[in-house]
Amino acid sequence: MWAWPRWHTSGTTWPWLTMTITEGDRDAHVVVLVEGSASVVVAAGVPAEVLAAVTGDWVVTWIRLTAERLLSYASEGAVP
Repeated sequence: MWAWPRWHTSGTTWPWLTMTITEGDRDAHVVVLVEGSASVVVAAGVPAEVLAAVTGDWVVTWIRLTAERLLSYASEGAVP
């Protein structure tokens, strides 16, 4: 996962995140790229159903990715 500021035509920047999700190898390879604006969210601002999916209290800060671009690729041998 990479995050970097993105430049706007006015010269200002905003946080932009590219997340890469991969699975499989060689002939059964699948990849999904998700890009969009990102923001830091404290645990109090995270929906209860998301918090319930994570066990323990080790996460104190979350990154919210608002997907604006998506690329999905699967090789011919990948099983859906």
